[in-house]
Amino acid sequence: MDANPSRSRELGCGPLGELAELARHAREGDRAALEALLERSVGLVHTIARARLGPTLDADSAAVDALAEVASGIAKLRDPRAYPAWLRRVTTRCANRERRRWRKNAAPPPPQRDTPASVPAPHSAPGLQPEVLDALTAREDAARVRDALAAMSPRIREPLLLHFGEDLAYREIATVLGTSLGTVARRIKEGLARLRRQLGESE
Repeated sequence: MDANPSRSRELGCGPLGELAELARHAREGDRAALEALLERSVGLVHTIARARLGPTLDADSAAVDALAEVASGIAKLRDPRAYPAWLRRVTTRCANRERRRWRKNAAPPPPQRDTPASVPAPHSAPGLQPEVLDALTAREDAARVRDALAAMSPRIREPLLLHFGEDLAYREIATVLGTSLGTVARRIKEGLARLRRQLGESE
């Protein structure tokens, strides 16, 4: 579970820099720092798990497993600056384990939707107030976006979710993914093009 210091980058004082600083204290046995590190990592871990598993598998379970591994393995992290990339590897491993568990033991749960099946679509619900129609339309749009994301490979979906879901800059995403800034930019550009294409086709 050790990270490779040669792959770590200077993280500055942004969100990833704060994680690295907390990781430095946590690996030295600071319990408060570990608790803060886990709390700050929840969103990132869940986003990575969802990117790897898509909308039909249990990202929550994979995220819990990943955070538990972080708590038990943080002392072995040699370079705190490598924490974001190490966190992503841990989460990816837990997501892959969750996928194998599902394939072995269970049928997939139904995809989660923002619009419950019992809610009528706007075009079939006469008499609704305009703000209710707007809310239902927004939910339908969100479901279409989720379906479009689910159709992408994790390689494309992951940087999109990190950028738009976790508000990470391209350079921060490159640090988390352990890849180049240009690769992140290309993948996000490709993902946005696919989203526009698929959403346009579904209108």
